[in-house]
Amino acid sequence: MKSIRTLVGLVVVAMLGAGMAACVPNPAGPIVGAQCTSPPSLVPGASLFGCNLAGLNLSGLDLTGTNLAGANLSNADLTGATLRNVNLEGANLSGANLTGADLTGAILAGAILLGAVFVNALLGGTSFDFGRAFGPAGLGGGTPSPAACIGIYCPGFNQATIDTGDPLCDANLATYTAGEFFVHRSVAELASLGKRSVVTDAATNFHGATFDYSASELPVALLRGVSWRFADFSGTTFINGAFGCQIADGANFSSADIRSTGAGGLATHIYHMSFLNADFSNSSIVGAALSDVSFAGSAFTDARLADVAIEVPDIFTVEQNENLPYFLVNFDNTDFANAEVGVYVNPATGMNGLTLGGAGLISIRSTTWRNADLSGAVVADVLIPGGDFTGTVAPGSTWSGTFNFEGATCPDGSVGTAEVGCFS
Repeated sequence: MKSIRTLVGLVVVAMLGAGMAACVPNPAGPIVGAQCTSPPSLVPGASLFGCNLAGLNLSGLDLTGTNLAGANLSNADLTGATLRNVNLEGANLSGANLTGADLTGAILAGAILLGAVFVNALLGGTSFDFGRAFGPAGLGGGTPSPAACIGIYCPGFNQATIDTGDPLCDANLATYTAGEFFVHRSVAELASLGKRSVVTDAATNFHGATFDYSASELPVALLRGVSWRFADFSGTTFINGAFGCQIADGANFSSADIRSTGAGGLATHIYHMSFLNADFSNSSIVGAALSDVSFAGSAFTDARLADVAIEVPDIFTVEQNENLPYFLVNFDNTDFANAEVGVYVNPATGMNGLTLGGAGLISIRSTTWRNADLSGAVVADVLIPGGDFTGTVAPGSTWSGTFNFEGATCPDGSVGTAEVGCFS
């Protein structure tokens, strides 16, 4: 698996290259793009920086490479539009309809997506990073938001990441990475940079969208600015995605397909995340590396979980990683009824099973399944030494393949071994 450190430089260069296109002064108002005329020039590559396009019918248009940073596209119809490599940094897309739109390579850093619809949209390598805010209230406009910005969505707004106390989530992570990389930014730091997180709410709809980061060197840098907590991610496809340093309690990933290609050792990374009481029913998580993640109380009914392992980020020293909790993954009170656990073979890697014990660089870590429900589950090839299965129930479940429950606490109070599992 590629280390975070070796990928940083490439990503930073690529992201810094996505700059603002030429814009011209408007004596009567803010600075806007040269093609923000009356009517605006809606062609590929146009400079529509800060343009007011609210409520317009832009469905089916080809706007490839267009600069729409800071534009007001609230309630615009962009269904089926081609928005490849479009710059939408800080744009206001509240209530916009992007059903079936192609946003491959687009920049949505700091964009306002309240009530925006991305049903079946293509989001290949799309940037949902922290980004600049525009306008006097941060709601769009040609000029970056001033220091005196008044409103909820001004620079400093951070709906996405938090400092969990782990080095990866430290706002000063740049000190570990020669100033090149971070996951979390504090409110003060974002405000000083004129940036904010992406803005979503419960009406933001990504149902059926495809988030494909298989060609991205460091997807966490492209996804760190968006919250997984509020929007609808049901039925979405995540390929080589990255989730880090966030509270995603109550998230909706029902019927989602979360997987990795395995190319070059790549995997879906889920680090320092809270998915308490989230919905993963009927979902598929295949080819994932987990570290300090809680799924406690979540629904995994009829889900598929395979080729999953616990992992410790190799960007830090052994001493820093020793601060990680013993249980790196928490499945307490989860519902795995009729789920398929470890059975599926990931065609990208040829691997199946779960490797949820041991952590390489540090002393052994494991997982906890206290009071989990595995009724009717089909389980194969799991290594969970040191796990805690206190109160776990598994009536009607079937177990096959290779198991390792050495040192695990079994439901009946006995201690498992490498030869004798906790379940028959």
